[in-house]
Amino acid sequence: MNLQTYQKTKYLNTSSANVENILNILEKTGLLFHLEAYGTSSKRTRKSWKYYFATSSLKYALSSKIGNVSTNKEKYEGILIENIIASKLHHLQWITINFHYFTTQIKKNNVDFIIHRLFNKIIPIEVGRGKKDRRQITHAMNNYDAEYGIVISNRTFKIEKEEDIIYIPTQTFALL
Repeated sequence: MNLQTYQKTKYLNTSSANVENILNILEKTGLLFHLEAYGTSSKRTRKSWKYYFATSSLKYALSSKIGNVSTNKEKYEGILIENIIASKLHHLQWITINFHYFTTQIKKNNVDFIIHRLFNKIIPIEVGRGKKDRRQITHAMNNYDAEYGIVISNRTFKIEKEEDIIYIPTQTFALL
């Protein structure tokens, strides 16, 4: 049992097997899905999975009713935007079956998602609200030897390319 599962079991006052069973059922019903950490297969089995709601509206509705809405509006909107992008990638993966996507487990300068297509270089994706600078995505591009990176945010109102970084508005990506 990893630390994250231990904390969940302690918070819910239940066993880790029960928490895993609940998450498994929620995934089977299509309310949640998980992403594994990018890396070797052994790393993916050792690292905690990151769970996302099938839709960000579901996450918002549940958060609002339960009362776990963040007091920091920008942070909360950033969490919802990340969920939107995760669910869109999840949907695109099902209809194209042409790529895999992962989360990153690196704590410093990490990006939100990694796209990997067989026999191709990976594509780091950073998601956020507000002006995103180049440092985070550039660090990931160098770390993973990526040809280009993608930043999805409300930084721009149209798709733009600056050198080897593609900026996509959140609303545009959400329409895919």
